[in-house]
Amino acid sequence: MYLNRIAITLYAYMDKVDGNIPEDFWKENNRKWHAQKNELYERLKRINNSDMKFYESSELILKFCEEAHSLFLGANDEDRRTIVNIVFANLKYKDRELLLEPFSVFHDISKYPVLLNGGNDEARTRDLMRDRHAL
Repeated sequence: MYLNRIAITLYAYMDKVDGNIPEDFWKENNRKWHAQKNELYERLKRINNSDMKFYESSELILKFCEEAHSLFLGANDEDRRTIVNIVFANLKYKDRELLLEPFSVFHDISKYPVLLNGGNDEARTRDLMRDRHAL
C-alpha cells in the first residue's frame, strides 16, 4: 500500500514536471500526501511506543516472577496479601481445599518453566516476541 502511494506520487510529480497536471491540483494533492505521510509516521511512532511499553512491562513481570517466591517468604502478612492479590484473580476455599486462579499473564508464564527459573535474556526475548506476534 505504501509503495503504491510512492508510485502514485512519483507519477504525479512526473506529470506535473511535464505540464500535464495543473499547479493548483498538484499543490492540493501534494498537501494531502504529506498529511497522509505525517499520519503514517505518527501511527508508526505510537506502535513503537506501545511495543516498548509492552517489553518493559513484560520484563518487570518476569523479574517479579523470578523473585516472587523469596519476596513472599520474607514478607509480612500485609505484603503477602498484596503479592497474592497481584498474582491471583480468584481465591476460593471450598470443601477444605484452596482453589487458586491466577491472572492470565501469570497462568501463561507458568507454561514456560525456563522463564520461572530465570532463563537467559535471549530465550526470554525470543519467547516473548514469538508470543507477541501470535496475538
